[in-house]
Amino acid sequence: MMMYRLRDRQVRQAVVRDMKKEAWDYTSMILSSSQLSRMTRRHRIADIAREQGKSAEEVILDILLASNGQAIVSLEVLSKHNVDKAVVHPSSIISSNGVGYAVGHKSTGDLVHPRNFGTFPKVLAEYVREKKLLSWEAAIHKMTGKPAVKFALQNRGFLREGYAADIVVFHPDMILSRSTFEDPYRYPDGIEWVMVNGVIALARGHMTKQRAGAIIRREHGWLHW
Repeated sequence: MMMYRLRDRQVRQAVVRDMKKEAWDYTSMILSSSQLSRMTRRHRIADIAREQGKSAEEVILDILLASNGQAIVSLEVLSKHNVDKAVVHPSSIISSNGVGYAVGHKSTGDLVHPRNFGTFPKVLAEYVREKKLLSWEAAIHKMTGKPAVKFALQNRGFLREGYAADIVVFHPDMILSRSTFEDPYRYPDGIEWVMVNGVIALARGHMTKQRAGAIIRREHGWLHW
């Protein structure tokens, strides 16, 4: 329905007019994925508009129509101060909705979010080692035990007898996310070993061919603390 309506000239003009009332910074909005053209990926909306001699709002509608509504943009909209407060809040959990891409996905031309490659190393490097907002123990608990309890994941999240041996061995002075908005396909530094369900998946910084992962489902209702 949205695509159909945007093809109506009067509706399109009204949408552009309403969009211009908003104070969006199109210089910070990067087109990450679209069916429009690989040439437009990794470009800022403002730059595409300037090259095409159109307004940024018109370009956005062009992209939506050409991609049948399937387009992804990246932009930073969160206050760093508020993120700091959220990270240290006693009720917060540190997680990511990123996807397990390999660096080879770069050949598609899609500009994925850096969270896919560096969420947890970024937290450990920035909020623990540099800013010292969290201790190592508190940060790791927010990434492991706390979400396991919250989502009722059985035998996960803690180093205990009888629990799944999901273990990451990293160097605290070297752990670092190297993924950026401009170049997201970069693995982090400082991770030496990774064990999944007791099987070594990463040895001395290199992937093994072992695949011991499993789908995790909560067996009972939600738990709260």
